[in-house]
Amino acid sequence: MGFLSDFEWKSLVSGGIKAGVTGVVAGSVTYALAWTLDSVFGLEVGKPGRVDQKNQMIEQLQEINSEITDINDSLQQIETSLANLNATMSTDFEKTLAAIATANVLQAVSEIESAWQSLASLVANTITNGSTPDGSTDDFITQALQVNDIQTQLNLITNSMLPMGASSPGLIDTWTTTLILQMQQGAKLRDSYLWLEQSFLQYIHYLFLGHSLMVAIKIQQGWVEGNTLSENEAAAQNIGNNYMSKFAGPNLAAVSQMFLQSVHRLILSQYMVPNASKTDFLPFASQEDVDFILGRANLACWLINRGSEDAANPGILLTSYLRPSQVGSAAPSLSPGSSWPSSSGTLFTLEYGYDTQWYKVIDSVNGDVTQLRDIKDSNILIANYAWSTPTPAVGKAVSSSAPFSRVVPQYYDKTSLSPVSTASDNTVVYGYTTDMSAIVANLLWSSPWKLNGSSNTTVHKNDDSSKITMLQYTVGVSPSGGTISLNSHLMVTGDYKDDAQTFSNSLSFPLTYKGSSSSSIFVLCNAQMNSKVSPGGAPAGYSPVPMQVSSWGEVPNSQNVTGTYSLSTPEDNDPPVTSSYTMNYFQTITVSANENVSPTFDVSSTAQQQDWYKNYNNGYNNDNASNGTITWQVSRVQVAWPQPQVS
Repeated sequence: MGFLSDFEWKSLVSGGIKAGVTGVVAGSVTYALAWTLDSVFGLEVGKPGRVDQKNQMIEQLQEINSEITDINDSLQQIETSLANLNATMSTDFEKTLAAIATANVLQAVSEIESAWQSLASLVANTITNGSTPDGSTDDFITQALQVNDIQTQLNLITNSMLPMGASSPGLIDTWTTTLILQMQQGAKLRDSYLWLEQSFLQYIHYLFLGHSLMVAIKIQQGWVEGNTLSENEAAAQNIGNNYMSKFAGPNLAAVSQMFLQSVHRLILSQYMVPNASKTDFLPFASQEDVDFILGRANLACWLINRGSEDAANPGILLTSYLRPSQVGSAAPSLSPGSSWPSSSGTLFTLEYGYDTQWYKVIDSVNGDVTQLRDIKDSNILIANYAWSTPTPAVGKAVSSSAPFSRVVPQYYDKTSLSPVSTASDNTVVYGYTTDMSAIVANLLWSSPWKLNGSSNTTVHKNDDSSKITMLQYTVGVSPSGGTISLNSHLMVTGDYKDDAQTFSNSLSFPLTYKGSSSSSIFVLCNAQMNSKVSPGGAPAGYSPVPMQVSSWGEVPNSQNVTGTYSLSTPEDNDPPVTSSYTMNYFQTITVSANENVSPTFDVSSTAQQQDWYKNYNNGYNNDNASNGTITWQVSRVQVAWPQPQVS
C-alpha cells in the first residue's frame, strides 16, 4: 500500500514536486515530475535551442520512467495489502466497503490513472526515440485537461472523502462507521485501523498523482519561449506555489484532518463501553495499540502536509486526551525536558458537526470531583504537541518522567511507517506517545471519600447494680491495594441492662450532577461485605448480651435496592454467626440538575438490653466481650456517560 510522503514546495524550482511513494508493502521512490513535460517538450522535433540539454533531459526521463514503474508496482501492492486485511474481517466486509465508493469516484480514479499512463507512454517513447513528435506535449495537456479533466476528478475525489451533509457522510466517515460496527462483532482495533489507513492512503496516492500532473501542466503552460531560463523558473515557481496554496495544500489538509479525526473516533469508540451482559465496562484500547495507531497516523499526516523540505524530521510528537477542566484558553503546558521549550500544543478541532456527538469523559466543575460537569460540556479534548528541534537523540527516552519516558525516538522508515535500525534517505527521526492518563483515571477512586457517623466511641453505662458496661465502636477508611475499607466493631462487656444502643456509619462518595441537561449515566460498584457476631463466652445458662449487626449499600435513583443483611448474636456458647455478600452492581440511572448520585455503603450495630433476671457479672464476661464486626471492602466504584452509538 502506498502514499506519497513528501510534498515539498521549495523543490518546485530545482525539481518540481518531489514525492515519495511509501506504504506498508511498497518501496520508496522519488520523482521530479513538474519538469517532466518540459523535458519532453524540449525534445520535440523542430524545437530549437534545447539540443544542448538533450542528454540531461534523456537522463532525467530515464529516472522518471523507472520511478513511474515503481509507482505502478506500488499501486498493485496496495490492492494486495488491502486484500490481506479484508481476509481478517468478516466474510462480507470486503463487499460492504467496496460498495461505499460510488461509481463517479471510481471513474475519477480511472481518469487520473489514464492520464498517468499516457504520461508514462510519452516518457517511454521519448526515451526510446530520443525525441517526440512535434505537438505531443500540447496533445497530452489537452487530453489531461479536457478529456480526463484532471482538476474536476481531483475535486470529486476530495469531496467524496469528506462529509457533505447528513445524507452524504463521505468515504472516510463511512469507512470508520463500518469498522466500528465490525469491532463490535470482534474485529481487532489494529486491523481496523490499518484498513482505514491504507484505504485513505490509496486515495491520497491518486490525489498526489493528479496534483502532480496539474502542477506539471501548469508549469509547462507558463513556459515562454524567448524568456531566459531564470525568468521561466521564477514564473514556474509562482505558478506552482499558487496552485499548491489554493488547491493542493488545502485539499490535502482537509482530508488529512478528517482522517485523523476518524482515527480518534475509531479509538474512542472503545472507551467506557458496557459489555453485553451489562455487568462491567469492556477494556479500553491498550497503550501499545493507541501508540501504534496514532503514531502511524500522525507520521503519515506530517509527511503528507509538511510542505517544506526544511522540516526534515518530525522529532517528538505527543497527543493528549484531556478532560475539559484541564483546558482553559489552551491545553496544559508541557516540555520533554530542558532541551526543549514548553508548549501548550494545539487543540484538535472537530469538524463536520462531531463536536455535538463526541465521546464523553466524567469531569467535574470543582477541584475535588464531587460535582459532575454537564454532559454537554464533557467532550474528550485532544491536544497535539510537537518539538521538531532540536532533533532528539535516537534510542534514548527523552525523559525519565511519564509520559515522555515512553518517547524513545527512532529512525522511522517513510515506507513502512515503522522504526528501523539505521538512518537512510528514506527515514526521519521520530518519537511518539499518547497520554491517556486524564481519561483512564477513575476520578471517584482517587478523590476523598466521606465518612458519616461515630468513630472510636466508648460509652459507659451504670445499671441498677452499679455494674459498668462498655460499648465500643470503631471504623476506619484505609485505601489499600486498590480498595477502600469500612471496618466497624461493636464490643459489649459486663452485665448490660440499659436501653438498646445503636451505632451507624456510612462510607460514601458525595457526588452531585451539576449539569442542566438531563441524561442517563452508568454506575458500577464492586464491593464485598463480611459480617460476624460472636457470643460473649458466658457459662451455660447465662445469655450473652444480645446484639445485631446489619449492612446495606445503595446508589440513588437506582431501580434495584441492595437490601439489608443482618446477623444476631448466637445463644450462649454457640459458634459465631457469619455472613458475606458480594455487591456487583452495574446500572443505568437517570440524572437531572443537582441530582445526588452518591454511592453509599452503610453499617449498623445494636446492643440490646439483657434480660433483667440474668446476672453474670461475677467475672464470667468481663474479659470475654460479645462482639459484632462488619467490613465493607469496596474495590471499585465508577461512573461513565453513555457514548455515541453507530448503526
